[in-house]
Amino acid sequence: MHLLQSAPKAPFHARLPLVKNSGKSVKKLSVLLSSELHLRSKRQALLNDQTLTDLIVSLLTSYLDSVDSASQEKSLRNGEGI
Repeated sequence: MHLLQSAPKAPFHARLPLVKNSGKSVKKLSVLLSSELHLRSKRQALLNDQTLTDLIVSLLTSYLDSVDSASQEKSLRNGEGI
């Protein structure tokens, strides 16, 4: 009986999905999601023709930008930063 040898695994960083080269360093984020939320997220990413990583980055960026804007508006209303 002949056993198949498995190919050696590539280094971890080589197995990560390609990230657009923005010249910035990247960090890995692990998140535990319910099966339903994971499936819905993957489905939406697919419908948007993007990866799940792209979807999450865009959602986080949008959220953080809106929080920053709201914080700046609040500061201006309170007379700060003038």
